[in-house]
Amino acid sequence: MTRYTSLAYKRTHHEAGFDDDEPATSSAPEKKRKLEAVPAKQGWGRSEAVKAQADKSEQRRQKRIHERLESTVCFACRQKGHAAADCPDSNLVLDNDKDVGNTAAARPATGICYRCGATNYSLKRCRKPENPDDPLPFATCFVCKRKGHLAGKCGQNSKGVYPKGGSCVLCGKTSHLAKDCQLRTQPVADAAVMAATKSVAADEDDFHVFKRKQMRVERAIKVSDKAASKAKQSSSTTSQSQPAASKSKAKVVAF
Repeated sequence: MTRYTSLAYKRTHHEAGFDDDEPATSSAPEKKRKLEAVPAKQGWGRSEAVKAQADKSEQRRQKRIHERLESTVCFACRQKGHAAADCPDSNLVLDNDKDVGNTAAARPATGICYRCGATNYSLKRCRKPENPDDPLPFATCFVCKRKGHLAGKCGQNSKGVYPKGGSCVLCGKTSHLAKDCQLRTQPVADAAVMAATKSVAADEDDFHVFKRKQMRVERAIKVSDKAASKAKQSSSTTSQSQPAASKSKAKVVAF
């Protein structure tokens, strides 16, 4: 039996499966979108908005500096508005130099080591041994304008080491700080300590008042020492890590 799968006759439009109602799809490719030109980024110094923001930031910074300097007291001229390092009268001339007429011997009052006269470090970093007869030969006093001592040790300075006023909380003197007071090591039963300075309650005496002050001083010293040791430890850790990084060499692999 023979089966015919396709007879050779012409199919009609509808038999072919075409429908005029449906739109014919175009075989043309889609048009490519044109890339729009992106404006160049305007960085620091080229954009007006960035310039305006930088100007405002600089104005705020100058305002903070001005406010900080307003409360700063110069130790040289005792005027507000600048520090001793920026004082126009910081280059003091000794009285004996004025008498002799030798102004070339004048040295700057700040920014030098008071023990050896070096200008690249301060007294804190000086390694020269101290001379008991003349411990600070290059120091200039801001009170009496003479050399050999600082304003804190000057006999004409009633404020001592407290330029803004105050005294040692333990003994009341102005020649030293509370951390350097001798009463911290002396027995508490000293007669000078037991002198009454103000009225106290009935159940306490000057001993309790002194012990409270001493505890506050010891607590403050402990906090400052802890902060200093922590800062020193962090700086030493940073200095040790830098050489280790520099000594590391690239690993060479031979094939």
